[in-house]
Amino acid sequence: MVLADLPELRPEHLLGRRIFSSSDARKASRTENPIVTFRIFVDEKHPLELSTDRLDFADDTVMTQAADEEIPPDRNAFYGWATMSVENASQNERVVRVTPREGNPYHADICLPTPSAQETEVRIQHARELASYARWRSRAD
Repeated sequence: MVLADLPELRPEHLLGRRIFSSSDARKASRTENPIVTFRIFVDEKHPLELSTDRLDFADDTVMTQAADEEIPPDRNAFYGWATMSVENASQNERVVRVTPREGNPYHADICLPTPSAQETEVRIQHARELASYARWRSRAD
């Protein structure tokens, strides 16, 4: 994948937080009473930056391939995304930054406000809020 010149972030653009947990994917993909769990938006290794994909600029096959190539060592598979708009991700003093990576020019981070987000309960509050906006999107097969 070649790094591309992508448009600047706009409020209506769609972000996707990757889901690597089969139980979280099952809950989010239910037809009745889908639940995107807040745990999807908690990252102990990078507590102030939540990795996402900009889903409006490549088809799901390309995005799935990028996710499959970056499966964390402690996970077995990539199942899909918890999606939300940049507008929703940017609420409550959060900032979305374009952060392209080698192999994924569509990468962006949701940055939590500091220093308050260094406290676990504040990060959990942000995670719950983000989960309330999120909707399930399945990986391309």
